[in-house]
Amino acid sequence: MTLLEACCTSIESAQKMLQAGAHRVELCSNLEYGGLTPVWLSRLQDNSDQISTSHGMNSTDDLPQLPDKGFLDHVHMLIRCRPGDFCYSQAEVDLMCQSIRLCRKIGAQGVVIGALTPEGHLDLPALRQMIHAAIGIPVLKEIAVGRRRNGAADERHNYGQI
Repeated sequence: MTLLEACCTSIESAQKMLQAGAHRVELCSNLEYGGLTPVWLSRLQDNSDQISTSHGMNSTDDLPQLPDKGFLDHVHMLIRCRPGDFCYSQAEVDLMCQSIRLCRKIGAQGVVIGALTPEGHLDLPALRQMIHAAIGIPVLKEIAVGRRRNGAADERHNYGQI
């Protein structure tokens, strides 16, 4: 069976894609930069007391209303703090780990991550930190990480082996 995944920049478009038959959606922002962590997720971090751990979050003026838990069962959040390469500082990794923990808290099905060294290899320490932050939810590999430079494509790490 072929699974259909849609990359969406809003909750509304994600709902429409699921209603149209998508099996899974990847929520992100800024597709023109290859996709970034949804902007509203950082606002959730600032308002974490507004989050309901059972069915998304409570309504506030500047935060999106998440649909019921069934919606989140099909949502993976892209975790990427900035455009450009996938070489992250420790501060950026820490920020992405906060986003991952928040995704767990709101009930997202999973997260999509990636990190590389300046040489183009998988950044195993950064990936381990992000995977540890995601304990309990699936972790998928960011597709752009599969297009690494400098012949690093011969690394065959499965994120489950990191």
